[in-house]
Amino acid sequence: MTQLHSGPEYPAPSAFAKSANRLADFANSIQAGTKARVRAKVEWPFRIVKRIVGFTKVRYRGLKKNHEWLCAAFALANLYKNRKRLAKINLRLAPQGA
Repeated sequence: MTQLHSGPEYPAPSAFAKSANRLADFANSIQAGTKARVRAKVEWPFRIVKRIVGFTKVRYRGLKKNHEWLCAAFALANLYKNRKRLAKINLRLAPQGA
């Protein structure tokens, strides 16, 4: 076989360089996980608005109408997101035996 590159032979990476690379990879994975967690928290209300409330397309002409519909949709998304907590509060406040 012919050799494509006739440069100097480089020594194998030292143990220190390998550990530094592992440390950098670990830091990058932690940073990627943090970004993914933030992205998931931000995108969750949009999923509720699109799938459950049904706001997939702009229906009305005019910015004011669409803004009002979007505000109402996100209010419903907040209620949907906290539905279990609201149900517990309702059970505590409801009169017993009625």
